[in-house]
This record gives sequence, C-alpha cells and structure tokens, in this order.
Amino acid sequence: MNENWHFELATCAEQIPLEKYGITHNKCVDDDLMIKLFPHDKALMDFLGVKITPPNIFANGAIEKKRNNKDGGQRQFCGCIVSKDIGEYNTCPHLCEYCYANASKNTALENWNLHKQNPNNETIK
Repeated sequence: MNENWHFELATCAEQIPLEKYGITHNKCVDDDLMIKLFPHDKALMDFLGVKITPPNIFANGAIEKKRNNKDGGQRQFCGCIVSKDIGEYNTCPHLCEYCYANASKNTALENWNLHKQNPNNETIK
C-alpha cells in the first residue's frame, strides 16, 4: 500500500512472486472482495457458495467458502471467478484505447447510432 496515495498495486494472472516489490496478486472478478463488501446479500453469498456465521458473545464470526469459484476458462494463474459479460461487443461509444470490448471504433460508432435509432430493441441489429 502506498502510504501517500492510498493505492495498492496488484496484478492478475502473474506466476512470479511480486510481493517483495509491494505488488500483490489480485483478481479482476474477485469473490473475496464481493464477500467483504456484500456479506448481507444472501443471493450473492449462495451463488458464491459462502457460509457466513455471525459473531456472538461466545465466538467471533466466520466466513467459509464451500466451493472453488475459479473460472476454469481463464489462464492458469488467473484468480478470477466465473462471471458473465453483459452487453455486446463493438457497442461502447466511449472508444477507450485500452478497451477489449471494441475491435473497431467505426463499428462501435455505427452500432451506437443504430441503438440510438431504436433504444428499446434488445439487440443492436
């Protein structure tokens, strides 16, 4: 954690140990973060296979993961859990240079214009 900026450097799918450089392993689609932020969302916890035992006067609470949620379709060292993209490729009008969702800026703009013509349609075409 950078003390001045309050940022933590992390990577996903790296095999090499980077902790000695202050870089931790992370997940882009992170079940641990979801558990931390949304422990009261029963449907999400059921989906993740998490059992949460609340604390009481005799014991601290506990979080138990009942299943491995790793997405088997990802790279070997990727820690991301199973997820589903929403939307369609080549439809985002923001045209960010790093974005994987648009293979072609022209196609994305054409699709955005088609969407504006019929915004209630479930698909672009």
